[in-house]
Amino acid sequence: LAAENEINAMATSGLHPWRVFAPGLLFALVLSGIAYFIHEYAAPKAHYEKRSKLRESILFVLQAPPPGNQTFKIEDRYLLSYVNFQNGLMELPVLIERELNEAKEEILIESFAKSGRITFDEQGIPTILLINGEMWRTTPHDRSRVNFEGDVPIRLDRLQTLAARPKQPADLTSEELLDLARRTSESKKRSEAMTEYHVRRSRTLSPFFLILLSATVGMLVRRNSRLAGLGAAAPPFLRRNGG
Repeated sequence: LAAENEINAMATSGLHPWRVFAPGLLFALVLSGIAYFIHEYAAPKAHYEKRSKLRESILFVLQAPPPGNQTFKIEDRYLLSYVNFQNGLMELPVLIERELNEAKEEILIESFAKSGRITFDEQGIPTILLINGEMWRTTPHDRSRVNFEGDVPIRLDRLQTLAARPKQPADLTSEELLDLARRTSESKKRSEAMTEYHVRRSRTLSPFFLILLSATVGMLVRRNSRLAGLGAAAPPFLRRNGG
């Protein structure tokens, strides 16, 4: 408006600048209201449901493994691969499990065999049975064999803990985040809860302040002004860095 002198023409005709600014303000409030609903209700529910859907998809794949060379990653703990799957057996299966010891050092448990199968118990937790398989334990200091003969059963109990894991800060509503920050005695959990709370507030209000800035730039900064380049670059820059 300022670049083409439309704002001056409106003022000359008696049109108050507020009437020009009001639609932009209304649009900003509508966007902030939509953002509040998304970040307060939709996003936490989606994060929470994602965990159960992830577990269901993993169980579905393990119940009917596809043929051919496949590799499956189950969160950050298990890595399962095989060359082919036919007649209910995996060919050359390899299962790698990662865990941390008391010193927070990563330990790799590698299991492999010429063939293997997948079974499920009454709770629906899968067990990978490596026929005449081998299991090796690798630490930052040494590598040793765990078993010496026979089949190697490996129960993927991580899937059970995945389903029963408590809600994370991204899964909680704002009221639950504040309640968690008040109840917990761990500073890390408190900081995570409050960080998530304030991030949601900033994401909710970012459309409002971004449109206020853009409307102000459009109404006040003239084309030949030194602020024209800054005004044109500031909104995309703030939107990109604000997430």
